[in-house]
Amino acid sequence: MKKQVQSLKELLQETQKKYDEIFQKKLASLAKMKLGKDFQVNPKTGGIVLEGDIFFQPGSATLRRQGKELLKKLARKLRRPPYNQYVIEVAGHTDSDPVKYSKKRYKDNWWLSCARAYSVLQYLKSLGIPPKRLYISGYAFYRPRALETTPSGKKKNRRVEIVLHKPFHRPKF
Repeated sequence: MKKQVQSLKELLQETQKKYDEIFQKKLASLAKMKLGKDFQVNPKTGGIVLEGDIFFQPGSATLRRQGKELLKKLARKLRRPPYNQYVIEVAGHTDSDPVKYSKKRYKDNWWLSCARAYSVLQYLKSLGIPPKRLYISGYAFYRPRALETTPSGKKKNRRVEIVLHKPFHRPKF
């Protein structure tokens, strides 16, 4: 049993090392996209960060004009090789402040994070990204990038991230 456990530990370490190498290559690949200063890459997720204040008014999921212009640049890259082979997760995030002004429209931060991700997804779709490559996720404030003790920390957490994934095969029913 001890030999089997040791063998499994070594296999797990090898697998983790390979995963880390693949992840680092993915980050390097994203950095080469040359998206400009308007986009950052989140080193924890490998996601392209769309800063909330550039893309949305506070408490809103309606894309701003400036955000649409930036998404056009990103979509051009995502439609071409090698990025056109990836499945695209559009992940919405909020800060921890409760939804106040748009409470009638967005029940809580979960709804707001999903609504923002959905707005970005719909816009990417309108720019020619095939719908079968797109899906959303909403994390509310549960995956922060920064501590929320300062206004700049809260600002970093209000975002949408574009995360590229290798295609997965769905079962056919």
